[in-house]
Amino acid sequence: MENTTIAEIAKKLNVSTAMVSRVLRHCSGVDSEMRQRIFAEADRLPRPDYGECAVYTILPDVPRYFWHPLKQSVNDTLKRAGIPYKINICTQAGDESTVLRYLDEAERLQAKAIILASRITVPIHQRLTELADRRLLALVSTNRDLDNTFYVGSNAYQDGAAMGRYYVQHFADRVLILFDLPDNFTAAQRLAGFLDTLRAADPALADSAVHIKLDQQLFKNLKLLPSKLASLIIDAAPRQERLCIYSPTGIPQFPLALVKAKLTEQVVCLCHDYYIKEKQPSGNVALITCNQDCSQMGKLAAELASAFVTQGFYPEQKMNYISSAVHELTT
Repeated sequence: MENTTIAEIAKKLNVSTAMVSRVLRHCSGVDSEMRQRIFAEADRLPRPDYGECAVYTILPDVPRYFWHPLKQSVNDTLKRAGIPYKINICTQAGDESTVLRYLDEAERLQAKAIILASRITVPIHQRLTELADRRLLALVSTNRDLDNTFYVGSNAYQDGAAMGRYYVQHFADRVLILFDLPDNFTAAQRLAGFLDTLRAADPALADSAVHIKLDQQLFKNLKLLPSKLASLIIDAAPRQERLCIYSPTGIPQFPLALVKAKLTEQVVCLCHDYYIKEKQPSGNVALITCNQDCSQMGKLAAELASAFVTQGFYPEQKMNYISSAVHELTT
């Protein structure tokens, strides 16, 4: 696409040419609504020839600790293999419309392998079903049983069980609050592993836990998330009690929510995918986190895609697990 075309779109939408360029090159740093507006304008222009693409990758740009090492390891592995590839960034893991757009492009480019890190909604599931024939689909961060689809990532159930053992060993005397995300497959598996471990140790530990149900709408506005999360925790937390809160999903705003709830002195948190490199809020929040090895996940996904593209080999295993690690952090 010529610069004059980018300039025309930028002028019409009253945005910078740099922003338009980032969207058309599938880079991060643009919110979902603006991304869709730019795409809509670009759809009215002649479609450019993107060239050859054997491996097509779709990653979210939130949270950065997840997509950045994934992108780097996929990029490094495929570059060394000399395989034509393309890496696209969608605004969030749940940005359905952008993911569907990218999957359409992957089909047009006749990509032989697709690496995808996204929440699998019903339309995305249907599109993947249509694309699965004679392709390799490597799903990173979620697991779905589709033809020619292979999971690359942590064992969510076992990660939850590891955090359950940590609770039993260190915090079983605290009131337990659980975040429940039934629409999130990975979070549901982690919670199941956590609760099964508690039941095996002492059924009362699981039965007495306080559940806070979090739906996907809560995460639509990340700026408001800490305040909304704080309100839910305050309503559920017994007054003056020592607490342990377990979150089966990564929520970078979690410590800030506890600061807002004024609970930092009486709570410890067990969570997943919370990285010390993320910008931390003020406060003294005790965190124990089970982190995925995103770099190794990206490397293995790229290696599986490379083997399929060059040799036609599907992986021997549907589930390809990369070990997670438990870290003790204090923000």
